Amino acid sequence: MRLLRRLFRQFVKALRGTPEARAEFMPQWTILIIALSIIGVGILAFSVWQRGVIERQEQERLKALVHILDANIAQNLEASSQTLDNLRADFPQWRTVEDRYRARKRMEALAAAIPGIRTIFALDRFGNVIATNRKELEHQNFAYREYFQTPRDKKIDQLYLSRPFRTITGIYSMNVTKPVFDANGNFDGIVSATLDPDFFKTQLHSVLLTEDMWSSIAHGDGIIFLTLPDRPELSGKNIDVPGSFFTRHRDSGLRTSVMTGTVYATGEERMMAQQTVSPVSSIIDRPMAVAVSRDLPAIYAAWTRNTGVLAVVYALLALLSSSLLLFYQRRQMRHLIERRRMEKLVRIREHDLSAILNAIPSMVGYWDKRLHNRFGNHAYSDWFGITPEQMKGKHIREVIGERLFEMNRPFIDAALGGEQQNFEREIPLPDGSEVRYSLASYIPDWDGDKVIGFYVLVTDITEVKKAQIAAATANLAKSQFLANMSHEIRTPMNAIIGLSELLSRTQLDARQSDYVRKIVGASKSLLNILNDILDYSKIEGGYVELEAIEFRLHSVLTGVRDLFSLTAEQKGLRFVVDVDGDMPPVLFGDPLRLGQVLNNLVGNAIKFTERGGVHLRARCKERNDQTATIEFSVSDTGIGISPDEQRKLFQSFSQADSSTTRRYGGTGLGLAISRRLVQLMQSDIELVSNTGQGSVFRFTVKLPVGERSESVETPTGRTLQGRHVLIVEDNEINRQILDELLCDMGLFVDTATNGFEAIALVEESGKRYEAVLMDLRMPLMDGLEATRRLRREHTADRLPVIAITATANEKERQECLDAGMNAVVMKPFEVAEIRSVLERVMHAGSLAEYHESELYQEIELPGFHLDRALQRLGGNRKALLSLLQLFAEQYAGASDTLRRLCEPGRHNELVEFVHTLKGVAGNLAATDLFEAASKLEALLKADQEYDISELDGALQRALVAVAALPK
Repeated sequence: MRLLRRLFRQFVKALRGTPEARAEFMPQWTILIIALSIIGVGILAFSVWQRGVIERQEQERLKALVHILDANIAQNLEASSQTLDNLRADFPQWRTVEDRYRARKRMEALAAAIPGIRTIFALDRFGNVIATNRKELEHQNFAYREYFQTPRDKKIDQLYLSRPFRTITGIYSMNVTKPVFDANGNFDGIVSATLDPDFFKTQLHSVLLTEDMWSSIAHGDGIIFLTLPDRPELSGKNIDVPGSFFTRHRDSGLRTSVMTGTVYATGEERMMAQQTVSPVSSIIDRPMAVAVSRDLPAIYAAWTRNTGVLAVVYALLALLSSSLLLFYQRRQMRHLIERRRMEKLVRIREHDLSAILNAIPSMVGYWDKRLHNRFGNHAYSDWFGITPEQMKGKHIREVIGERLFEMNRPFIDAALGGEQQNFEREIPLPDGSEVRYSLASYIPDWDGDKVIGFYVLVTDITEVKKAQIAAATANLAKSQFLANMSHEIRTPMNAIIGLSELLSRTQLDARQSDYVRKIVGASKSLLNILNDILDYSKIEGGYVELEAIEFRLHSVLTGVRDLFSLTAEQKGLRFVVDVDGDMPPVLFGDPLRLGQVLNNLVGNAIKFTERGGVHLRARCKERNDQTATIEFSVSDTGIGISPDEQRKLFQSFSQADSSTTRRYGGTGLGLAISRRLVQLMQSDIELVSNTGQGSVFRFTVKLPVGERSESVETPTGRTLQGRHVLIVEDNEINRQILDELLCDMGLFVDTATNGFEAIALVEESGKRYEAVLMDLRMPLMDGLEATRRLRREHTADRLPVIAITATANEKERQECLDAGMNAVVMKPFEVAEIRSVLERVMHAGSLAEYHESELYQEIELPGFHLDRALQRLGGNRKALLSLLQLFAEQYAGASDTLRRLCEPGRHNELVEFVHTLKGVAGNLAATDLFEAASKLEALLKADQEYDISELDGALQRALVAVAALPK
């Protein structure tokens, strides 16, 4: 009681205390009261629910027990009914003494066989016993008994259950009776069986599982027959009164019912399950009812104990929690006083900090987790044209505006996620007068392991940014100038080299040959320098994009070996190219740029090595079905590079030191270009070197694995011989290349220049092609539309269509497949590729073996890789020369055409012309022309500004080079 008084005084003190104390303590008491109320309601609800569960469980158990009683007693009544039916059939025969003797023996056997029957007898129409299993009942008259009178009066053929009565032998029992009718349907007597009460007591006892449990049987008129535990005063009591369990069960019409309340016969509070019992196959006039019940206090005894325990626990919980709150609030009062003192000190320090932050030019602020402002210095608020007081408490969206908020939202979310954010932003002033540049940092504010907000630090870097933009503009102008100048110088240099090569093939004396050789050597050196400058300017200007085409790494490495073998041999160096045996034969990537990097690294290694050797190695570090990770390394035994010199090695226009430049020459761009190219391949060049100990340059690239086979091209196509194919190509050179290529394979070839001609040839009577090679871009009808029309009549298996295109992108490839084409071949194509695709779509077998034929004398042509063109033509030098001459004739006036197509309104014609020129250049291996056409086509398709001068120059150089070939 003393503790309760103290709690009450503390509660009153909280009510009468200072406003600050009330604000601090009243919510705590309120929360405690609400919490205790919720717990109390929860305990009450749990108790009610638990009582319901107990009630339902007990109801189900009582119903199960009463079902057992019903099943056993109903089975006994069914057996009794069938026994009476059997006896009734023999009733007319029991007239003589001898017949009655046999009947008595039969009844004795039946009574002994059926446990629920005590006595069996037959009465004539006057109530006299004519047959029985008990001798003492012979010659008796029972016409006064109810079990005789009721069947006699009702004259209905059914099973009759008599009310409980006491027999002449003193047994309290009931009879089941069936009437007997003569041939005319008149009442002739009864057959009856007296039920054995001991049997029914056994059944009642079998369901008594607890001491408080009762079971009973009552007649259908409400007269109690038996009860267990045995209570003689209840036997014969009539319970058919309004409101009794028996009456409510009978009136419900249900076969089984469970009720709770006061038992009429005893006045006790019980739960009772009742069930009406009747035989399955017989109709009974007044079926008996069985019941099983339990004392209600016994049922809920455990629940009552548990509820009491919960009530005590709840009271102790309320007392304990109130006591703890009392002690807590006493300590809290002391902390409150200390907090007032600390708050005053914090206000002083905040004032000092605010003065410092307001004095710095950068914008500083703080936003809580709900993105409401808690602080902003004057520079921050002035930026948005409001005061710090106006900004405080506002949501960040209200302060910085919807557009800027959405721009910064990813950084805000990341900062609240615990990651510091640093970024630059262009921010227009609120009045729109100027765009300022800022460097912003969002710094998470951690409270333990949780972020509760973030700090903002924004610095105006407009002037710095303007200086960077000016520098970048100047650098871009420099790169563009270098690219233009290198290109202009490179054109006459190519002419000098080409003319010198032609001059060297004429009759010259030794002195003249020496001069020409030196001119060619010096020109190539100068051209290499100019190429480096041009490549660097392209890379620096962002004009270089890597290709993604299939290539053979072996071919790239062979090219490097062939290029430097002679140089290494002349210097007395060993030059070894080493390739892993597990290397995929075909890869996806840019073989030209990969070869450029390797050429530069190997060239440097040979240049700076005086003795020993150079080792180029390609090692497959990791490989699966889709990709291969390949490490390239170039090691030498040369002069080596010191750690200090390595730091500036990859810088543009620089070498290890000035003495290196004087001794070995070079622009210092090679490694810078190589490193940029390797970075475009998502890698970087590593260097391990020491002065006098040689160097190792290493880089690793991850490339997709190609799907082409390793089979070598065969010069003849015996497996395709005699087959008919159709070439659909509008360009004469490309058409001639394919024509001669397929004829060399033994195919019969027809040609068409557009889709209309192709469809007409295919549909021509008596002509059946086994494959169609279809260009995509053609006048009148393109390849896609032509294929769609062919597919209306010809399936892909019956008439395969192979797309021939110069556009290497996935979108166009998918369009080809969607149109119904079987395969796609990219220009420039290889003989093996065309053969492989034809064999696949035409279901032709490949040759088992091929020995490579000797090629004709090597031809060199500036701007061309004629070895590739020869390879595509199966080594047919005559066909190559013919195609080159045809190219020179067909495109002699192409420069004028190119300039005319630049006029307004002819954009699409220009795109088609450039696309066709690119395909021709690819097939002829005119690499410079192909690259220039590809670049211009990309600009035209992207609707960007373009200049035809590079393509025009490449075209003119190609025509001049072809014109110098021998006829």
